[in-house]
Amino acid sequence: METNNQDKKIGVFLYELLGTAFIMYAVIVDQLGAQNGFGNAYLYITLAMMMIAWNVSGGHFNPAITIGVYVASKDFGGNALTCLLMIAGQFLGAILGFLFGFLALISRDYMKDYAILNFNPDREHDANIPEDYIARLYPTEQSLTYRNASGVFVTTVYYPNWQVFWAMLMSGLILSLAYASIKMRSTQITDNHAVQAIAVFVILLGVMQMNRRFGTLGYNPALACA
Repeated sequence: METNNQDKKIGVFLYELLGTAFIMYAVIVDQLGAQNGFGNAYLYITLAMMMIAWNVSGGHFNPAITIGVYVASKDFGGNALTCLLMIAGQFLGAILGFLFGFLALISRDYMKDYAILNFNPDREHDANIPEDYIARLYPTEQSLTYRNASGVFVTTVYYPNWQVFWAMLMSGLILSLAYASIKMRSTQITDNHAVQAIAVFVILLGVMQMNRRFGTLGYNPALACA
């Protein structure tokens, strides 16, 4: 891999795990994100985590990027274990970050009111997160209003599953190719690590803006699956 730290596999694993955990936490607790699908806080945390992990794990925090760099390295046998550890760290980190967010937003009062309103006393003592506090990490329903042949306005609801899948596939491809090009010595235009990290951040910002209409961060499988 481009990190040149295959002999420090535990360190690479931990950096990817903790970095992804902090990014996931930022996604969950960002109140602006809860109101508008997802906010920008996680982008700034991502940039900070990339700066910290750049020379250790490469600061991937995304299985799509890790797989792209793994393929670009062309050393499949030598990098296989490092690649698997990084991906495992990313998925475990996303779950850990979700737990951090749960602990930050948990509300028993919310569940008590929920139980009363829904006539479900069994859930009165549960602890959960109010839905208004949670950012959307999954495709949301779309509505379409049109005038039918009778002149009546009709609203239909549908889930753009295929469109979302294709958009996430293209986003993952863009991220992987861009990251590999920036990091690989044969294609990089600068060896300044700060400039490289900022370049990746700008690309990530563009990908996020492209996918706002879908209300999902599916281009990062670790965050979406958690």
